[in-house]
Amino acid sequence: MAARCTVYLAEVSALSDPALFAAGMERVPESRREKVRALRHEDIRRQSLGAGLLLVLALKERGAEGCDARVLESSRGKPYLPDFPEMHFNLSHAGIWAMCAVGDGELGCDTERVGRGRERLAARFLHPEEQAYLASFGGETEREWQRAFTRIWTRKESWLKAAGTGITVSMNHFSVLRDPPGLRFADPPEALREAARRATEDRRAGAPAEGEEYLYSLCVRRNETDPEWRIVRIEQML
Repeated sequence: MAARCTVYLAEVSALSDPALFAAGMERVPESRREKVRALRHEDIRRQSLGAGLLLVLALKERGAEGCDARVLESSRGKPYLPDFPEMHFNLSHAGIWAMCAVGDGELGCDTERVGRGRERLAARFLHPEEQAYLASFGGETEREWQRAFTRIWTRKESWLKAAGTGITVSMNHFSVLRDPPGLRFADPPEALREAARRATEDRRAGAPAEGEEYLYSLCVRRNETDPEWRIVRIEQML
């Protein structure tokens, strides 16, 4: 029987510790180390390393040795595992969170920080149906509008990744207010969203980013069973 799709989340602030960062670099394949080294900003390096660690864990739990896994990209930029063609995966990261989804069918995932939506972005990148949906939040708070925008954006990103189309499809040519053909969107359960919210607050206590919030989206095959969602501590993977 096909293995269930699993989504892993990790809060990556712990990788600001140089010793933990170095230990993490030893745990990921050379291809991930090269990617991390090429990044300029420390926060993005932590995000990328965190995502790589999650992939190693996910593959290990499926019987593969993730630390030696080669990752290549298709002609449209979609990553895949040439040594494990039966496994599909996708990575995402934003702010203090890294995300990895692994399953037996096409999938895509995305996480974004709430609060970066702009009306000009909505007008340029969203489908008319989505723009009308956002307009319905005109009487709500700015926070609610931002949540709605971020939910749409993460769904678009996860759909494009699952479909493997790259940038060949314009984001304003399709709507994610309904499931795409052959695929469906799967949201994390409320308990996980609450746990992620508490983890964000714990790490950001006293920091300027008050009220920081993230949303997560997954796009999988329509006949896929409900995915398992998990939060993993960085220290558990080292």
